[in-house]
Amino acid sequence: TLLLIATFVVYAVQIPSGTFNPREPFFLNRVLATLTLLLSASLLHVLTLAVDALDARGREAEEASTRKSVLLASVSHDIGTPLTTINLMADLIRHTADDPALAARVPELAKSLQANALSVSDMVSGMLDISAIDSGRVMLHESEFSLDELFAQERTSLEPMAVAKGLQLHLASCSPALSVRADKAK
Repeated sequence: TLLLIATFVVYAVQIPSGTFNPREPFFLNRVLATLTLLLSASLLHVLTLAVDALDARGREAEEASTRKSVLLASVSHDIGTPLTTINLMADLIRHTADDPALAARVPELAKSLQANALSVSDMVSGMLDISAIDSGRVMLHESEFSLDELFAQERTSLEPMAVAKGLQLHLASCSPALSVRADKAK
């Protein structure tokens, strides 16, 4: 709007006084030229606003792409832990099956293997929700759960990697027991 007013003022100042007369032979040409100039300035202003809007959308798209890249890097790293555990569990089950004295551990190992497979499944499911993350519509499935149970599950899933590296994991329970209401998978 300011551009339109400035254009009209500049054009009006350039017209010598007394020459803008309706009886003048080129009066209509001058009026049409002025209107053309105003229309051009208006279109230029609209185009400038459109370019600014496109630039803003481009920046938003770049930010969304960066968020996706960070998410993919994080998830690919996070998937590595349960996959390594699954591989170690499968190897341990194979060796346990060969030794009848260790056969009683097979159900426990299979349960741990299944928990890690479900963990990978949850992560892959989370990857499929990338569009929901970008649009801000992440679906949360809240439930109340014990922190001790969550930490015990994580300890169980990490234990084969620790054992493979000659480490021991110890878990101390909270007293009093703590519960959290959140989306456990996320």
